[in-house]
Formats: sequence, structure tokens, C-alpha cells
Amino acid sequence: MHIYCTTCSKHKSTHEGRIAAIQRYRDERITSVYHKSQKDNKGFRILSGKYGLLSPTDQIPYYDQVLLLNEVNNMIDLAALQLEHAEVCSVELFVKDPEKNPDWKNYVTTMVGACSKLNIELEVKYLD
Repeated sequence: MHIYCTTCSKHKSTHEGRIAAIQRYRDERITSVYHKSQKDNKGFRILSGKYGLLSPTDQIPYYDQVLLLNEVNNMIDLAALQLEHAEVCSVELFVKDPEKNPDWKNYVTTMVGACSKLNIELEVKYLD
């Protein structure tokens, strides 16, 4: 399976209980990449700093957690397992340039590491 992937966002629905990841995250970037994946008939994942790779229908509670540098190695392992389980063969990662947006660096490093671990093709696409 080929997937489009982007990162989670700070802006989230505060709805109580668990709701679908695509509804939890309130960011136009996520919605835009999700719609592109549907239009292009590709899989879609959101890289969460807490849960790893989420499908749009995965039910998650509200949380506020950023992916920290000391968590990257564990997240690489988790993301690699999730990619393998989903039988992903290639990833297009839609992110902001981590050189200009340092908060994105740990997420990009995670996907580079997870894809490298499994020899999965990764194409990073920088958003404006």
C-alpha cells in the first residue's frame, strides 16, 4: 500500500471520549492531505507524537503531547511496526521544512528512520 502521511497538530477537538483521528485534529493541512489521499486512492496516516501512525478512523481521546527528541527512537520502532503491519510499501510525507520549522524535525526524523528500517520508499514533500 502507498500512503500519504502528515503530522498531528496542536489544534484538536476537545470533544470528550474517543473520536476518529480525522475529527480530533482540527487543522486544514491534515484535512487537505486526507482529501488528496482519497482523490488519489491512497492510504492515509497521521503521525501522532503519542500514538504513532493513526488511520483517519482510529478512535483517540483528547491529548496534548509533542514528540520530544528523547522519544524519537521509540517512535521510530513503533512507526516501523505500524508500517509493516499495514503492509505499506511507500510513503509520501507532507510536512513543513524542519530547517525553517524546528518543531517538525522529530516527526520527519521518525518517518525517515521508520521507512529506512524497512527499506520503504519515502518522499518528503515540503508544504508552504
